[in-house]
Formats: sequence, structure tokens, C-alpha cells
Amino acid sequence: MTGAGPTEAPISETGMSEATKAGLGLKRAAGQPRARNLRGRGAPGPVDFDVVEREALFNSGAFRLAGTLALPRSRKGPFPAALLLVGSGPVDRDENYGLLRIDATRQIAGVLASAGIASLRYDKRGVGNSQGGDWRAAGFFDAVDDAAAALAFLVGLPEVDGGRVGAIGHSEGAFMATALVGRGAPLAALACSLAARCLGARSGASRRSGSSRHCRSQFRRWYAYCGST
Repeated sequence: MTGAGPTEAPISETGMSEATKAGLGLKRAAGQPRARNLRGRGAPGPVDFDVVEREALFNSGAFRLAGTLALPRSRKGPFPAALLLVGSGPVDRDENYGLLRIDATRQIAGVLASAGIASLRYDKRGVGNSQGGDWRAAGFFDAVDDAAAALAFLVGLPEVDGGRVGAIGHSEGAFMATALVGRGAPLAALACSLAARCLGARSGASRRSGSSRHCRSQFRRWYAYCGST
């Protein structure tokens, strides 16, 4: 991890319905403004979540990967934490690429930090500030290797409670997260979206998550566990 120190970075919140927020078990913090519906209109306007961000660098094999460590701003660690894994294609750590502004992981990091949970998201191999040449040269299991390196880095940070680290995967990132579990990665819990497999990492149970209801249920369980003290 490099840099002179943490810098505050407002995180943006898109127009998520109240029903979806309730399903995820998320609540707006006291005094937090209601977000505007800006989906599909580029970078959303800022909402100041309780987060401080630091640039993070770690090695995966021969490559140096770059990411962002997000920490709760007004709480003291060590914190439970989540590794955020993005979907396929040349999207960066925030899950953005050019005019494609998904911005999902950056906003998830802000919500988690406001709940007292740290997170790490990173530019995949060959994307953004990460080394690796052409991103298309890396296969799925190369991406899983990189995720394993990111997880090891996150677990070893002094700001993080290494016994309470989970993963949140979106699209291909969900398959990467479940592949980590298959390799025996020390994940306290797992949440995945978009018809991947969700695993109850604490019990070792596996279920098919074709329905959004099941994924929301898994996220609620993970959120409640990692948000506990």
C-alpha cells in the first residue's frame, strides 16, 4: 500500500429503489441525502458516505496490481472486510469502462464503509493502473489467481479483521468468488449476483442462485454477519 496517507473520497449512490434497499438490508444513514435516479447518465453526483480511501498495490505472480482500499472514516478497526470482484471485460476497479458507467463496486464500497465494513477493489490484470499487458491475454483462472492474491493482501492488512473477510462478486466476479471457495480460500461469507452460484461459506452449503430473491437473502446474511462486532 502506497501514498502519503488516506484521502477522503465522496462515493456516489445511484437511484436504487427503496424495495431493493430493504431487500439488501441497507438503511440510509441519518442525515444522508436521498439519491437522484441517475442510472445510465454517466457519473452520478456525490453522496458523502462515511469512507476514506487509499491506493493499494499488491503482487499476483509477475504482475503488480493496483486497487483501492476503502475504510470506515469515523470508526476504529480492525474491520470486517469484503473483496469486491467485478464482471467481465476491460472494466476497472469501479466497474467502469469508457462511456459504460456501471460504477457498482465504488458505490458498494461506500455503503459498506458506512456500515463499518472495509473493502478492497482492484483493476484487473491489464486494465487501469494494473500491469499485465493486453487484458484479453488473461484467462478465467488467471483472474482467479489475481483474486486470490487480492484476498491474501486484504486479509493481511492491519486495518482488517482477517477472520471476518468475505467476497462480493458481480457477473464473472461471482464465478471468481465461488472459484476461490472451491480452492479453500478463508472466506467468512460470500454474496454473488446475476445467476452465478451463491455459497454459504460458513456452512459449506451450495445453492443455485437463479433468483434475485436468493441472492438478496445471501447478501442480507453476509451483511448481518460481517457488520456484527
